[in-house]
Amino acid sequence: MNMTITSRTILILFLSFTIVHAQKGDDSILSNSNQKNNLQLEFLGKGFYYSVGYERKFEISEKVNFGANIGLCLFPGMTSLEPSYEILVPFELNTSIKKLQNEFIIGAGTTFWKYQVNYIPITNNNLNQQPLTPELISETEWFAHISFEYRLHAKSKPLFYKLGYIPLFFDFTPNSKFSNSLNYQTSFTIGIGWSF
Repeated sequence: MNMTITSRTILILFLSFTIVHAQKGDDSILSNSNQKNNLQLEFLGKGFYYSVGYERKFEISEKVNFGANIGLCLFPGMTSLEPSYEILVPFELNTSIKKLQNEFIIGAGTTFWKYQVNYIPITNNNLNQQPLTPELISETEWFAHISFEYRLHAKSKPLFYKLGYIPLFFDFTPNSKFSNSLNYQTSFTIGIGWSF
């Protein structure tokens, strides 16, 4: 999968949404922070590389919302045998507090991660058969995250901009730097969203 084509497609979609929505005029646009749905393009963060996500908000009070979101990331794999790809699907539940155009969010969730690695099956039966032919095998894992985000909503426009700190927590993985039972990695995120 070509990463350049994927990035361009995502950018074109967001620009199209912005242009179409802007042509409706200010009278038909509600305050962005009151909308119940949004689409987000996020770099780094819970999608590891990037993610395109959908979020649904449920109003608890005038200033407090509960949210649930799901995302998707497709990324070229790091394998040398043949082209491969990685799939990441982040899930999150969050609570947000709104004040004018500002929104502060605290959330937690998990990300499903499927990728392929180069593997050489070595057993007692094939120790004398050198060189062994490597093969690609699929691996899957889940990692957890906590989100601390700030969103700035544009006045009378459906756009919002986001910035966040997202700690990632990985389980023990053999033959890697994740050698503890719980492994922490810091991550930040920056993104743009469109509410509807």
